[in-house]
Amino acid sequence: MIETEVLNVLTAALAPVLVSMEVPSPMPGTFVVLEKTGTSRTDQITTSTFAVQSWAASSMVGAQLCTA
Repeated sequence: MIETEVLNVLTAALAPVLVSMEVPSPMPGTFVVLEKTGTSRTDQITTSTFAVQSWAASSMVGAQLCTA
């Protein structure tokens, strides 16, 4: 599944920050959530759309996760 591949890439790139497909409970101070929002197929090419949300104690730290 493409979700697993994307999750693995983000986990490796953002370590030691937790990356998961669900908001963890209890919520750690910093984490990233990956959500698959759609899939389409056109001309034998399948594409997937993802939302990647970063959570942190400040907006700056959250924004820095997005540039890693």
